[in-house]
Amino acid sequence: MSKIISTLSKMWLKVKNLENLLFPELQEQFGVLSPKEQKLMQKNGANRTL
Repeated sequence: MSKIISTLSKMWLKVKNLENLLFPELQEQFGVLSPKEQKLMQKNGANRTL
């Protein structure tokens, strides 16, 4: 189980790093999204492109 958690954590870090590389202007303009904003983005399918 801990190997799965470790693997998922590493994968998530790669996704976040890719996001920061692809969309740095958005992050600079809007800052870090709140948990509520992140949830809204996920519901609207904004993360499906990655």
